[in-house]
Amino acid sequence: MAYNFLRKIVFSVLLTGLPIVGWSASTLFRNGVTNYNIILCPGASASETTAATELADYLNQISGARFAVQSQPTKGHNYIYIGYDSFVGRTLGARQPADGDEGFRIVTRNGNLFIYGGRTRGTMYGVYRFLDEQLGVRWYAKDFVRVPKRKTFTLGNIDESQSPAFPYRCVLYYTSLHNIDWNGHNFVNSIMGTSGETKYGGYQGYVGVHTMTSFVSKDKYFKSHPEYFALRDGKRIDNGQLCLSNPNVVKLLIASTLDYIKQYPGCWCYSVSQDDNVLFCQCKKCTALEKKYGGHSGLLLWAVNQIADAVKAKYPDVMIGTLAYHATQTPPKNIVPRPNVKIRLCTVECCMSRPLTDKVNATFYNDLMGWKKLTNNLVIWAYPTNFYHYLMPFPAMDSEAENMRLYRKLNLQGCMEMGQYDAYGGEFFELKQWMFAKLLWNPSDNPDSLAHDFIYGFYGKAADNVMQYYNLTKQLGEKDLFYFETRYDTPFYTDDYLKTSRRLLDDALEKVKGNATIYSNVEKLRVSILYLQSMRNPAAAVADGDAALLKQFVNKYKWEEREGRSYTEFINKINGW
Repeated sequence: MAYNFLRKIVFSVLLTGLPIVGWSASTLFRNGVTNYNIILCPGASASETTAATELADYLNQISGARFAVQSQPTKGHNYIYIGYDSFVGRTLGARQPADGDEGFRIVTRNGNLFIYGGRTRGTMYGVYRFLDEQLGVRWYAKDFVRVPKRKTFTLGNIDESQSPAFPYRCVLYYTSLHNIDWNGHNFVNSIMGTSGETKYGGYQGYVGVHTMTSFVSKDKYFKSHPEYFALRDGKRIDNGQLCLSNPNVVKLLIASTLDYIKQYPGCWCYSVSQDDNVLFCQCKKCTALEKKYGGHSGLLLWAVNQIADAVKAKYPDVMIGTLAYHATQTPPKNIVPRPNVKIRLCTVECCMSRPLTDKVNATFYNDLMGWKKLTNNLVIWAYPTNFYHYLMPFPAMDSEAENMRLYRKLNLQGCMEMGQYDAYGGEFFELKQWMFAKLLWNPSDNPDSLAHDFIYGFYGKAADNVMQYYNLTKQLGEKDLFYFETRYDTPFYTDDYLKTSRRLLDDALEKVKGNATIYSNVEKLRVSILYLQSMRNPAAAVADGDAALLKQFVNKYKWEEREGRSYTEFINKINGW
């Protein structure tokens, strides 16, 4: 009876707006009760609506209190105002951000909370940052969100503004390709391709790669027009680059690019780029253009500039992208990219355990600085993964953090961090993709602090063991890691490293046997050591059961060993031991 009487008093106080004893005016919630409503500004965008709805849901999960989402403040209640309108402008003396502005502001005023930014994604990012920094919510992985429980929370004096370090932020893992919610919550604003989704604000779509030989395909043209294709050692071939000095080839590329833009409207950038080989044309005209413009990159840019000019005449705001990759990494001479051309410079040949400023990466660093002199439209394609051995330890987080700080200093337009994109999985893939997303927003974040946050949030009672394993694996970064050269039998994967790592991770599994989710997280981590041990000595792996464990894991999770090979091919390989 006394409990029901108390409930009536609390309910009456909430309706009348009278302060509850012991509450401050800025107590967001206490013991499952709140005096706040969430106000969604008039004309809110799709992403702002998503953010307001999710804010109410997460606050409920954290506190047990119910936060109503409505269009107008309720008399006697405090409010959280989501988005910008004239009321926000008058109250805060603030100007309206541009729709595409991804920055945001979080500010308290007279016990109320305001979160606003650009309508496309800025306001949404502000809401997620509030949940992250103030309340400890973490969107670690596609199916693992940490939502802490709290009995009470009081808003402090907040006036914080943030903006991204780069306008283009892509983390190319399978997760980001297929989970738009993970991207939204972690401020990833681009994927390889395009998407019509608006719930999380859509994407800065960068469409295509290695497109030239699909625009002018061998199946359609080689038999009738072999002169469209590379001349090599006196013979036209159908598995190399195009003959870019041929004016008909450029005309076909222009027509195909315009069709591409029409087919995928509204993207940030459209790729018109070389195929994935170094078989450039050796005909007299192509050779002369390369001599004039400084090599393969000069010939490529000469053709791309013509395509960009044609595109600009019809689509003045559209950007054309091309690669500086392998044979085109070195910048050209006597030619510059058009203002509507983006250069995507690829770190594919770099040592990934060393920053780009290290002497081992001097060639790439010099090329980077050379491209920077030619254009401000420069983005990076980074490769912090071993694509021949997805499962193998490959610590590149510290070096990538330093590289991102360099990119920001140089005012580059952004970066794509490429990992295992063709299936879920890979070495430390959950940690890497989350950490890279954080660093692309703010490269000043400390990678060790981020790793500690993730490991102790994601691995539960196994976290101490995983942290030791992480630090042990980090020491491999003192060696040179090239994904073309680093193999399972590389000497720095020592027996001591394997033995200690296996002991730590086997013990970690024992600690979390009663928790299926955490057990799975640790099991996915241990497979890196299981893979290394099995690959180094297949006969011993068969004898001691490690090969059977590895096969069981691959069957369970459908993980792939390397780029372009299915998990069934991986299983067949194990069966052949």
